[in-house]
Amino acid sequence: MAEKLTVVDENDVPVGEATKAEIVRSVLNYRCVHMFIFNKKGELLIGKRPKFKRRFPDKWTSAAGGKVSSGESYERAAYREMDEEIGIKTPLKKHCKFSYINEFYGYTVFHELYVGEFEGPFKLAADEVKRVKWISIEEVKKDVEENPEKYATPFIAALKSYIENL
Repeated sequence: MAEKLTVVDENDVPVGEATKAEIVRSVLNYRCVHMFIFNKKGELLIGKRPKFKRRFPDKWTSAAGGKVSSGESYERAAYREMDEEIGIKTPLKKHCKFSYINEFYGYTVFHELYVGEFEGPFKLAADEVKRVKWISIEEVKKDVEENPEKYATPFIAALKSYIENL
């Protein structure tokens, strides 16, 4: 059975639930989370998506992130996704909220961005994260500007929102 996600209106108010397929077919808005994990040097952990992924294959993105399930809070989804994708438990703090319009289907995706600190080690979920690396905010910002095709669109939006809300 397909996972049900929280469907929201244009103000991010829950109005129901639907599968991802129903969301795409009916152009419904939904919620996601991103986690920016930093080390003690202030470097950001980014992850490379596997080549077989339908959306953003072989692109760099937040090391952990994902959809908010029906009935789940943004915060609970953040902790769940972080544990599932990179195998860690560390305190998170909400940094900002942003949204973007999906470039393929036209629905709005509302995101909350959480930040935390962790040195490692990480236990990567092979079906979600191919590999990870540490990079400074300055380096990733420059690389996104020069090579945006290397990065997932939601990550670019998350990075922009992170920097704007420092």
